[in-house]
Amino acid sequence: RSRWRTASDPAFTAAHPRTDSGSHMLYDLHMLRAIAALLVVYYHTVSDAGLGFRGQFGAFGVDIFFVISGFIVSYVSAKTPDDFMTRRLIRVVPFYWCATLVLFAVALLMPSVLRQTRPDWLHLLHSLFFIPYAKADGSTFPLMILGWTLNYEIYFYALFAIALKLDPRRADRLRQRARGGRCAAH
Repeated sequence: RSRWRTASDPAFTAAHPRTDSGSHMLYDLHMLRAIAALLVVYYHTVSDAGLGFRGQFGAFGVDIFFVISGFIVSYVSAKTPDDFMTRRLIRVVPFYWCATLVLFAVALLMPSVLRQTRPDWLHLLHSLFFIPYAKADGSTFPLMILGWTLNYEIYFYALFAIALKLDPRRADRLRQRARGGRCAAH
């Protein structure tokens, strides 16, 4: 007997109810995302930016987010690999651009409220297009410092989209496995 539950298995369906769109909600993944988010908040609270405590294991939250992202990318692209990159960009870029532009406007109009962020047009352009920009202090963070993780995500998405286009047969096999319901472990 297979250790994988399929979407046709009643135990799988009971444990993974369908959403309004008919797809299965991955509740365990949402729980893991919540734990990762709490770890990141903990890290920022106790690190040098916060209280300065020792034992900064909360940075593992970012690693967990990257692993979740890799899984989600595989899971989502298995269903419809054709417009994978377009869907990811539509989901991620508008909010990031808005947040970055608001931060730039604050830096431009009220620079005294920010500690380190300065209005630099070239830095803004690099940030909006996920291109590393070396500042005078040697750092390569985007204008919105927390966007560094998104830079890696976008590079990962681009490589994954290229891989899907280079070998469509693997994309078909990945899609067939997902349709077979091999996504949920017993």
